[in-house]
Amino acid sequence: MDASIEYYQKMFGAQVMLRRNLPTSKRIVYLQIGDTMLELMDFGPGKEPVDPRDYYGVTHIGIKTDDFDSAYRDLKAKGRIFSGALRTAPGIRLVFCGSRMG
Repeated sequence: MDASIEYYQKMFGAQVMLRRNLPTSKRIVYLQIGDTMLELMDFGPGKEPVDPRDYYGVTHIGIKTDDFDSAYRDLKAKGRIFSGALRTAPGIRLVFCGSRMG
């Protein structure tokens, strides 16, 4: 959880708005990024093997910006590795990056 919070603070200037520690050992943190609220949930230690019916998680998030080039340069300068950029339609540009830093 702490590493995730640090990541969003470094990459997107996130601010911690609220932290909740529930009796079930689940922790929830709400981060504000611009006009958006991001909720992070820590369900505690995982169990092996993972049962797909119990899987919780996000495979990716999308972030919209009014200045694509500036956002791209900023994240790249912070160590983000990108897998490539593409244009899906006129006026729409996308870039994908993994969870690893450079």
